[in-house]
Amino acid sequence: MLYTSLSGDDGLSLTEALELIKWPFLGIALAMLVLSLIIDASKFVLLIYQSTRRFRPFLAFKTMALGRYYDNITPSSTGGQPFQIYYLNKRGIKGEVATSVPLMKYICWQIGFVITSFIFLMLNYKYLMTQNSLIVTLAWVGFGMNALLLVAVLLLSTSKKIGPAVIVWFLKLLNRMKLIKNYRATFSKTMRFVVSYQRCMREFTSNIFYFLLQILLAGAEIICNASIAYFVYLAFIQDDPASFSLVISITLLCNLAVCFIPVPGQAGAAEISFISVYGNLFTSIGHKVGSIAVVFYRLFTYYSMLLLGIGVILYDFFIGNKRAEKYRKTHLFSDGFVFKKKIRKRKIK
Repeated sequence: MLYTSLSGDDGLSLTEALELIKWPFLGIALAMLVLSLIIDASKFVLLIYQSTRRFRPFLAFKTMALGRYYDNITPSSTGGQPFQIYYLNKRGIKGEVATSVPLMKYICWQIGFVITSFIFLMLNYKYLMTQNSLIVTLAWVGFGMNALLLVAVLLLSTSKKIGPAVIVWFLKLLNRMKLIKNYRATFSKTMRFVVSYQRCMREFTSNIFYFLLQILLAGAEIICNASIAYFVYLAFIQDDPASFSLVISITLLCNLAVCFIPVPGQAGAAEISFISVYGNLFTSIGHKVGSIAVVFYRLFTYYSMLLLGIGVILYDFFIGNKRAEKYRKTHLFSDGFVFKKKIRKRKIK
């Protein structure tokens, strides 16, 4: 991208190409990024409050930022939820609750993503089918895999038969491989955790208001993230721009095409799909300006998440971890239900 930006054959120097940019639209793109982060963090705020009756917005923001960071440095975005579970548990939230909060958020996000993608893909179906055939095929494969993954996680998280059966099969496999020393103790401990975790998940889904609110917030976050591409597009286009709906559809198509590419942050694949599909919209401004647009788009959607995550890691290293240890010793991290029980015991004494 940088090579094309600096030495393209469009007859434009880099300075001349930058002068064509409409900077206010990039400011709006940045605002969309900030709004998506606020919405994402608010989902954690609601889930933590629903499960612990404690309002912890700063913990929610850090959990969100670290989740995005680890999603972007691990293949196929697999590292976010495991680290969020670990992080919430280290910040005083019970294991089953710390497990159910990120997974409940993930389930609602998946539902929102599947519904939002389907709506926008259907709105511009005819145009999208004329795009790069490989990108379109990968997008539909990604859509199907997201839908199947959603169903699998729902069954494992809420079904009293399927979830435990899968865990029992997995424990027996580990026992045959001699990786478990005490099968009975491991089985009892694991099943207690599974039962508690599924109870938490059912409690989350039983509250229809919170459940639907999570899905609506997920849809709003997805549209905000896709809007970044739209406003980056407006910042560079010189002719009559394409409609908002079309650009959002193209962005979701690109996201679906690369969502399961086993590369950290879809690095490389995201740029290729973006340039392949957006190339038709950028034909009037040349490859150099189009490449600069891709650089800005990835700066907003990828590199900014790395910087935000590194910032949170550094904060915790110098300040946050010490405060967490202090609060843990004074029981200030106890969740709301445990905290109430302690108060009642003190009153009885």
